Amino acid sequence: MEKLAENTFIGHLLELRRRVLVSVIAIFVGFLVSYPFSKTIYNILAAPLIAVLPKGSHLIYTSLPEVFLTYIQLSLISGFVLALPVVLYQFWAFLAPGLYEHERKAFFPLAEFSGIGLFEVDGSLPHRDPPRLESVHHRIILAFVIVELEKLDFPLNGS
Repeated sequence: MEKLAENTFIGHLLELRRRVLVSVIAIFVGFLVSYPFSKTIYNILAAPLIAVLPKGSHLIYTSLPEVFLTYIQLSLISGFVLALPVVLYQFWAFLAPGLYEHERKAFFPLAEFSGIGLFEVDGSLPHRDPPRLESVHHRIILAFVIVELEKLDFPLNGS
């Protein structure tokens, strides 16, 4: 009976449900671990913005639950980051049995190269400095916007 259930559609759905449940529990545990540090995380993330504010300025909240929801969102995101090894393992454990051996061997170098490539791209973008047009990603975005505006026959440069 167990062997038969492994190959059926329902068997795959049950396996997927179990893997997703383990991932959600791991994210919830990460949330619970990171919630006590949410104010510290907020202060670290807001420090670059506060540093460039005019003297005497400060950040404000525009609605009553915004403080609470900000800390909840930060805790949820950091909980996901903490649980990412478990989530990725559950993803791999669900996916790997359906792959051929050569596909399994190709997965890790591809994932490693993608991770290193994304790390390098992220490291090349400015994070702490105020935005400048000289940065690469601002030039790319500006070029994209100009091309899109030209497609709409939007007058550029006052013409």
